[in-house]
Amino acid sequence: MKTVFVIIFSLSCFKFVITKNLPFGIDFEDCGGKLELVSISISTCHYIPCKIERRNLAEITIEYDPRNSPYQANTLEFDARWIIDGLQTKALFIPETCNNDGCIRNSPNGLLQFTVLVYVSDTLPIGLMGYLYWRTVYPNNGDLLFCSRIPVFIY
Repeated sequence: MKTVFVIIFSLSCFKFVITKNLPFGIDFEDCGGKLELVSISISTCHYIPCKIERRNLAEITIEYDPRNSPYQANTLEFDARWIIDGLQTKALFIPETCNNDGCIRNSPNGLLQFTVLVYVSDTLPIGLMGYLYWRTVYPNNGDLLFCSRIPVFIY
């Protein structure tokens, strides 16, 4: 059985998570929400900034802690944007919503996780630093459940 250590510490209003012994766990900036965002992994990323190639799919897995939450764990809605050189571009991803369809599953840590595929558009500028800004909301009332910014470099 693989041992997983997650160390969380806060600096100002940002929370950085360091994951050990996870295949692709990366550091990210937690920008708030009602649930605790525990880890993010991106199939093509091992270090920050994430080097992501245009015209490809990146598999993103997000793990979160739903304990003490009034929200149903099986209904989530996603919004993601590439922010590069001050310009925002909506990210295309599948699925856009999890609705009792098996999208959300138990993680090895006893928490919850989901995986989405994000298309890295060929219209994104290459050779520049930026962010993938990710928001997950509760669709019944629009409450922000969690949000993150992941530093990226598009090539």
